[in-house]
Amino acid sequence: MNYAAYPPTVVQDIARLRRRIESSGLPPKIADQNLLIASWNIRAFGEIYRAWSENSGSPKRNLRALAIIAEVMRNLDVIAIQEIKPDTSGLRMLGEDFLGPDWGLLLSDVSAGDCGNYERLAIVFDKRRVQPSGLAGEIVLPPGPQGDPSRQFCRTPYLVGFRAGEERFALLTAHINYG
Repeated sequence: MNYAAYPPTVVQDIARLRRRIESSGLPPKIADQNLLIASWNIRAFGEIYRAWSENSGSPKRNLRALAIIAEVMRNLDVIAIQEIKPDTSGLRMLGEDFLGPDWGLLLSDVSAGDCGNYERLAIVFDKRRVQPSGLAGEIVLPPGPQGDPSRQFCRTPYLVGFRAGEERFALLTAHINYG
């Protein structure tokens, strides 16, 4: 999306958000010096109401929400996202229409069953800063003498490898049960 196509109120929201990000102490993205990595439980991210206005029904997230989410993500290099619903249209719209072709997306399988809530995990990344190395998988933990560690996870942890310049690294995102 192009800022000129945004409603004036959304442009004002983004200007306020930029000032808050600037004053937060988040370092700027600097080529060959840093990588900014984040984890975001975005809560039930699925279908999007395809208008800038509020929706009294479902879904609640609209184009304004996507514009704000994209603005936050542009300040980062790699973002692990938890709670992606089976309908990935909102996430795909975020990548294609709001972030653009310089951004990539990797998704885990859906975690079936009531515990997994039929959700998945995702990694969104700035392709100008990092590239997937080819490693991607889900981590399964077997029971041990102290019990079953998999009870901490309703969704299987997702591991993805990347490279940035000559550096290689792997990131694991997990949605852990509280308590």
